[in-house]
Amino acid sequence: MDLNVVYASFCDELEKIKLASELTEAAREHIKSKNFAISAKQSDTGKPAYPIEDKRHAANALARVKQFGSPSEKAEVYKDVARKYSALFAISLWTDEGHDFRS
Repeated sequence: MDLNVVYASFCDELEKIKLASELTEAAREHIKSKNFAISAKQSDTGKPAYPIEDKRHAANALARVKQFGSPSEKAEVYKDVARKYSALFAISLWTDEGHDFRS
């Protein structure tokens, strides 16, 4: 697998993400509980957190938990994203370590 191609595809997907948009309460209720990395029981708020139902949401969950998550939340989100989207998670790890596939 050519990592440059994977990375380019990943970057294209990320550009499509609107990070500033928020999930409405009504839209959140339509997401199945299995598509959240943090269940309602695990959450401090009593509501599920970090939706990962598609690659766009999974990429956003990785970014948000990296910024704001506790160590246990990070572990859970990383585990769930890795299980569901292994290529996305691998790219995320490489870029977190300072690697750049474009060079």
